Amino acid sequence: MSYQRAQLILALWAAFAPRSWAPSMSLKNVPRVFVRRVRNFLDRGVGITGDRRAGQKGVFQDYEIDDAVELGIALSLQNAGMPQSEIVLFLLAFQDVIRTHLRSMPTSSVGADFSHFLVVTPHALSETIRPFGPQPRSTSGALAFFELKFVSTKEEWQALANDIGWPAAASIVVELGDLVSRLHDAFPHFAPSQRGRK
Repeated sequence: MSYQRAQLILALWAAFAPRSWAPSMSLKNVPRVFVRRVRNFLDRGVGITGDRRAGQKGVFQDYEIDDAVELGIALSLQNAGMPQSEIVLFLLAFQDVIRTHLRSMPTSSVGADFSHFLVVTPHALSETIRPFGPQPRSTSGALAFFELKFVSTKEEWQALANDIGWPAAASIVVELGDLVSRLHDAFPHFAPSQRGRK
């Protein structure tokens, strides 16, 4: 199903601020700074694959739940202090890997024994504490990232903690399970559209 940009932003607001969201809420009730952050990421190519992009302003653009999850990851990384330009580089470089993993995840975290996590380690953040070790996978921009990791079990989490040890402080962990679940809960409140506004 596809949705309009306003619905996309409302669903993201529901995921990030569930206590202040209601199904009847309109976009004008979402804080402007939040709307601006989402729009800035969309304008930079995050939140939609290149083959689906409308190509110009004013042209109708449809969005899907995976687009919202990608934007949710971007907002989470921004909340953790990562600069917007580096978030854009990261998500565009790993877009296919992340979206492939999302398709294998459950759409609800209700009753789950352990949530799904995305572990992001920008190389620049860890240079001072990890001068030796694995070389990062380079992205197309100036900032390189170590291979991203998906964690979906307690055992995987413990193994990851043993692997990275103290430099874990340089990693940013995004909780994917609840993000995906909240977005899947929010979108059914909106009528899907044949055409969505960019």
